[in-house]
Amino acid sequence: MANRVNNLGGVLEALGDLEGARRHFERALKIDEAVYGPNHPNVALYICNLGGVLEALGDLEVHAGNSSERLR
Repeated sequence: MANRVNNLGGVLEALGDLEGARRHFERALKIDEAVYGPNHPNVALYICNLGGVLEALGDLEVHAGNSSERLR
């Protein structure tokens, strides 16, 4: 399920809907964190995807803070 949500986020990002992509990447991240925990490769991928969108939106500082908390 999370993989499909993530893929839809990628489509929205490619279409220029960065807020829509952000919502989908956040949802995919939340799903797989709940299923696999914070140290799963899928979680890392979704953090990366979310970071790319947040950077494009100018919200990278928010992402950097959230990511550093996840890495602890």
